[in-house]
Amino acid sequence: MRLPRSLEAPGRGTWQRRYEYDRYGNPTGSWDATSGGNQLQSIRLGTTGGATNNRIATVNGVSYTYDAAGDVTSDALHAYQYDCEGRIAKVDPETSSEADYFYDLNNWRVKKVTGAGGSSPVTTYYVWDVGRVLAEYSTAAPTGNGVRYYHPDRLSSRMITDATGNVIGTEDVLPFGEDAGTGSGVSEKHRFTNYERDSETAENYGVNRQYASGSGRFMQADPFWGSPDIPQSLDLYTYAMNDSTDLFDPLGLRTCFIWQEDTSYTRPDGTIVLSVTMRTECFDDINDIFIIPGLQRSFGDYNSGGAGRFRIEPQTRAVTGALNVCGAAASFGQYSKLSGGMWRGANGKWYSMRWGGNQYTGARSGVFAEAGGLRVLGNVAGLIGIGFSASNLYSSVRSGDTPGAAKSGVDISMGGVGMFGGPVGATASAVYFGVDMTVGWPAVGKAVAPTPQECQRVDRYYRYGVR
Repeated sequence: MRLPRSLEAPGRGTWQRRYEYDRYGNPTGSWDATSGGNQLQSIRLGTTGGATNNRIATVNGVSYTYDAAGDVTSDALHAYQYDCEGRIAKVDPETSSEADYFYDLNNWRVKKVTGAGGSSPVTTYYVWDVGRVLAEYSTAAPTGNGVRYYHPDRLSSRMITDATGNVIGTEDVLPFGEDAGTGSGVSEKHRFTNYERDSETAENYGVNRQYASGSGRFMQADPFWGSPDIPQSLDLYTYAMNDSTDLFDPLGLRTCFIWQEDTSYTRPDGTIVLSVTMRTECFDDINDIFIIPGLQRSFGDYNSGGAGRFRIEPQTRAVTGALNVCGAAASFGQYSKLSGGMWRGANGKWYSMRWGGNQYTGARSGVFAEAGGLRVLGNVAGLIGIGFSASNLYSSVRSGDTPGAAKSGVDISMGGVGMFGGPVGATASAVYFGVDMTVGWPAVGKAVAPTPQECQRVDRYYRYGVR
């Protein structure tokens, strides 16, 4: 579903809009009337190898540029510089109007410096709690005082009142966040979807991504994937699959919808009571991939490789490798006590299974118990590692990633070799997964404790290639 037409309700300022899209959900134009009218935007999409991709090439003749990860680096009005987590770190760098942004591990913006290249920079600090800004502290002089109440609908604050309930301001936005030009009185910087609109760019901070209301798209691709079952979701730049009248995206990451639950019951006196409850439900992507708060990007570093590829993440490889190495180590411990029909005594010598042991060798039963415990530990670690690999195999097969599926299949096989292949198999498994662990583990540390402003850029694989 996508929004083709929209008009403002009677009693407010009058406006109409009509939108057109290509078959992948990319907007190609907008008009100021639901039929006919003047064309307001003409959007041309980019191409890769002769095939149209999901990146905007021009809007009304104004060119857009992107980096290798698919992030907008220029829209002719501003230049954008990103950190290794794909977040905007600087706007118009090395100019007097430079703006610098700083984030914590949750992608919550905790500091903003505007005019950083000028003589009078302004710094704003944000205090967050459970995904909400509790307070802001700024070095700028205050511009007003008094109590204000904001009355939002699903997408933005529509009315502002003072402490006595008087209306002191109204705001109207078009379906994808542009100002309708019909607001009056005082205004509020939290606009479309209550994203903070940055005065320095007129773009919107959507927590996990930056949203450009002028083009009705995010400036970075969604770190999660769509589904072939819903082709609209494959365009990773769209806002809520271009259906802003039914869906919304409060975090730049999740598509949400509001639904009404009606229940009724009958009182003893025969009165029927109707209860109406408005509920909000969100899914993190079309496949319900759950997000761990604060680590939603830890398993989201991809590389802009070939089309249709999905890479098993370094962090997942690290965890799988560590589990299987632990399993192999436990197997080594087992084989160091029992091997080839012999058991090893406390004196370091090997004895036949027929020998029960003495005070110098230790009891054979004790060695059996120790070896059995190590075997159980090794098998548990190995099975969990195989479970991770099986999950990777499922994701790879589902996304059509043949190399990833092959890699996961080898991982499962090597896990089995480590569990049941004897000392040689345990050695081979330990070496194989040790390489995975060595390659992947530094990425875990980087994801958990990144240095947003000074970290090396991580290229990304994106599912469906050109976007």
